Parts: sequence; C-alpha cells; structure tokens
Amino acid sequence: MSHPSHRPALARLAHLLGVDATDLHELAGVPDPDLRALHAQVSHRLFAEGQHQFTRIAGLASSLPGPMAGKIAEKFLPAPVAARVAELLEPARARDLVGRLSLSYLCDVALALDPERSRGVVRAIAPERVGQVACELFRRGHHALLVDFLGAVTVEAFVVVLEMASPEDLAEVLPLVECDDETTEAFAALDPQVRAVVVARLAQLPAGSAPGLQAALGLPA
Repeated sequence: MSHPSHRPALARLAHLLGVDATDLHELAGVPDPDLRALHAQVSHRLFAEGQHQFTRIAGLASSLPGPMAGKIAEKFLPAPVAARVAELLEPARARDLVGRLSLSYLCDVALALDPERSRGVVRAIAPERVGQVACELFRRGHHALLVDFLGAVTVEAFVVVLEMASPEDLAEVLPLVECDDETTEAFAALDPQVRAVVVARLAQLPAGSAPGLQAALGLPA
C-alpha cells in the first residue's frame, strides 16, 4: 500500500484538516471517491458561512480595479472559502477573479479545490498561469496535491506544467499521474528535449511504479 502522503485524495483531506497525511492512516483503505466525498462534506461544514461573502466579492470583480478586487478577497477570505465558492462560479467569472489574485493566494486556493467540481473553472485558467501555480506547488513540496489539481487542467496546461517541472519534480509526480487519453496526448505534445527527460525519469523508476505511463512510452511496466 502506498504511503498516505503519496495519495492525492488523502493528502488533500489532510491539508484541509491541517494535519499530516500520516495522521489519517486509518483512512488508508478508503477508496479515493469516498475520500473526495468526505473532503467535500468537511469543506462545506467548515466554510459554508463564508460563501455568500466570497460571492459578493466575485460579483464586484468586474467593477473594481483588478489589484483591488484581489486584495479584498485575500484580506477577508480564507483560501478554502474562496475555493469552495469558486467551484460554483461560472468559469468566465472565476477566470476573471483568478487573474486578480496573487500567486501565493491562488496556490492556497488550488490546494483546496475539489478536482471534480472545479474542472470547468480550472480549465478556464490560462495554461501559463496553471504552470506558475504548479511551479509554486513544486517549490512547496505539494507533489501529491498537485497531481489531483492536474487531473482537472487542459492538455495544453498539462504540457506547460511538464515542461516547467525540474527532473526532480518529475520523479515525484510521474508515479502518481494516471494514464488516460489526455495524459497520452500531453506527452505526445511535449518538446522533444522535455519528452526525453520525462522518458529518462520514467525509465529510472522501478518497473510497475507508473505502469500506465511506462507502457504508453514503450518502457517496461
């Protein structure tokens, strides 16, 4: 069984609760869909009272200067509240507000997003901005949480993230990435030099540690 901190769904729940993933070892056997449902329930109970306030700030975003709207959100709202309500916004409105937030606060919001409910919102964010968020999450060491976030981004954004990642970050992230049609498409679109680095990192992993990706790239799985 994988280490708790290496399971994105469990790592995300631990982050929400402000504990280490190892403190939730008793949940290690719970399937990921159930962990995500639990995350949603806990998030709602913890931050429901702030949703109306964030919605009002989001509505003001179109009429306030960009930096002012972002500063108001960051000053008065915890990032988990912002994430909970961002999931309910129209993608265009959420994208507009995202452009007004500092990178640090936006990363905090990204860590609190539910990857399924926020899919439309995340896919509306410019790939370059997603890449900036990913780099900051790499710097913070949140590799498992980033993988959950990457499950909601566009192929173009995923390509940007892979091309911006260091070889060391790739070694942490690649074993956690699920292989699907969009992942395969992203790998095919990589710059040849970046793709060579990715293949090299995957080749260094033990056989079976990332079977889908290793098989997709013709490596022993």
